Amino acid sequence: MGIEPTTRGFAARADLLDVEVAQLTRYVDTANAARLEGTLSPTGRVSTEGALRARASAAAAAERARAITAGTPYKWQVGHGPDTTWTGSAVGREWHDQTQRVNASLGGSSRAYPIGYRPTIFQVKFVDGRLYPQITGG
Repeated sequence: MGIEPTTRGFAARADLLDVEVAQLTRYVDTANAARLEGTLSPTGRVSTEGALRARASAAAAAERARAITAGTPYKWQVGHGPDTTWTGSAVGREWHDQTQRVNASLGGSSRAYPIGYRPTIFQVKFVDGRLYPQITGG
């Protein structure tokens, strides 16, 4: 995965497992829902260094512990949906169970956007050229 600067979306790797494709599309759906609800950061992308990173990591650890106690542990990593950099909040709209490479890539891809960038849509571009979600109409 990673960023595809020409489309300003997440570019998917060719070797994604089906479960990782599902994780990517769920993330994009969640991020777009947050965008439409107006729950992204009003100042655009924010830095996640320092105190915000510590709070976001603590929130994910607390969610992992909650899930274990509830008997519904995460299989992979606890992912913020959408990432803290887009919301400015340590707790996302929802929590996602993501493989390490999906979680790390989504977080890392956001660094291709400058602080303050305000997304108009979140998309993933697959290696066959498909965009998800597709934009129809005009």
